[in-house]
Amino acid sequence: MNSLKELFLKRINQLIEEGEKLFNITDTIWYPTSVEKFSMATNIEREFKKWALNGKTIIIKICLMILSENTHKNVEKCHYLKEWRESLITSHNKDNRKKIKNSPITIYFPRQTIADNIIILKAIKDEIKSGVIFIDPRNLVAADIYETQIEMARNLLENGYVRVAGITMRVALETELRKLAENEGIQIIRKGNKGRTVYKSASELNKALLGRNKYDKLTYKIIETCLEAGHKCAHESDEKLPSPEELKLRIEDAHRILEQFLS
Repeated sequence: MNSLKELFLKRINQLIEEGEKLFNITDTIWYPTSVEKFSMATNIEREFKKWALNGKTIIIKICLMILSENTHKNVEKCHYLKEWRESLITSHNKDNRKKIKNSPITIYFPRQTIADNIIILKAIKDEIKSGVIFIDPRNLVAADIYETQIEMARNLLENGYVRVAGITMRVALETELRKLAENEGIQIIRKGNKGRTVYKSASELNKALLGRNKYDKLTYKIIETCLEAGHKCAHESDEKLPSPEELKLRIEDAHRILEQFLS
């Protein structure tokens, strides 16, 4: 299982490789002298914008992970993000633009910007590897680095955050139960106290889906056990929390259920 540090390093390495490919390609089409090269140049411009956005996203995630108060206001002050943005601003100077002869269109060739941003990514990579940048697991929910909530729950548990791990697992199950119920035409809302409209509980939806034969009774019971563990993490005292070993089993149960029936 990948640690937080490994996940960040993997994504940064991918961005560095993509940036180096863009840099090498733009060198070959610096002066588009044909329709074919002109088309390639416009594609490169689009790829650069996508790469720059992805780079900004991972840097924001890193800033959220290393700041003690991970608000977007504080993230704006993060020097990695400032350097990235400054590089993009300077990329619009004349040295980065080449005009096609006898054409009103100006093509954007951000070679120097790509080179500068690769340096920023490599610097961040080196600082993460050396421990200068400390990836604080307490901030991982805000950073949203994981592809799935189950993966997030696993890493939270590994770092000792039993309550948040259990809640995250329950949220993953609740979300998918609602989706499946909607697809089956099952009402996911009901009238609550004082006539208010509220979501049906995950247990209610689980029971309704069992009634539609979406899965067997054993699966229904496993889901209930997982939901109960998540409920305890959200509402019970420390003494009544599931043990880390028990919660690990519930998270893996939830993972299997999600893969087999709910995703």
